[in-house]
Amino acid sequence: MATIRVLIKDKNFKANEIKRIQAMSSKDTEALAKRHETVLRHTIENVTAGGTGKLANAEGWTAEPIVGGWGLGDVGQLDSEVNYWRHQNYGSEAIGANWQHYLPKGFWVNGRWVVSDNGFSGIQPKSPIPALNYIEKSIFEMETQIPQILSER
Repeated sequence: MATIRVLIKDKNFKANEIKRIQAMSSKDTEALAKRHETVLRHTIENVTAGGTGKLANAEGWTAEPIVGGWGLGDVGQLDSEVNYWRHQNYGSEAIGANWQHYLPKGFWVNGRWVVSDNGFSGIQPKSPIPALNYIEKSIFEMETQIPQILSER
């Protein structure tokens, strides 16, 4: 049985390797976040067939650097840009909608009922908006793609 010995004379080897691994990790994380953005937008388009594309193309879904990595889904931006995103992803029951009461006088504005004496009375629909779970579906899709994406790098 032969013995192999390796001698590394570079005193900065460990520090240099840590920097190299951190740089690789950062690039991989960015690649995964950007791919997830694409998968999420595609999933929204497929799940909400017949839509305008406004939700799928919202800027709030853009992958961006955050402290310690990358993030996808700026909740504040989504709330102001496409305020109905929660209704569609989680469904109306998950956000605490009450489906057994009358609506006060008002009218619909961008998917929300706005109370106004100049509006109309109505009854809320008896069937809630179903949860489309596009966020969860995109995460599931990413779990199957991560090994392939990393092996290509």
